[in-house]
Amino acid sequence: MSEWFDPVQIYIMVMGLLAITGLGSRVTGRRKVGSICGMMAEPARLWVAIQNDSGGIIVLCLVFFVGYARAYRNNRWEFNDDRYTTK
Repeated sequence: MSEWFDPVQIYIMVMGLLAITGLGSRVTGRRKVGSICGMMAEPARLWVAIQNDSGGIIVLCLVFFVGYARAYRNNRWEFNDDRYTTK
């Protein structure tokens, strides 16, 4: 593709920005959402790496996916708000 920002690159940038923002939060629910956004970006990043025959980036995509999966597992949903509890 000869476009400067094709839709796949925009998708990767948006999901990566959301992942960085979420994972940097002090709230565990936001960190969990950040890890989900990161995992959603990895298939597109992997596809681009395969299209460009970038073996090192393919390995890096898998490493990043494992990191996002661990962040997802290590952060739990917190529903301390009264809106989410039954009385």
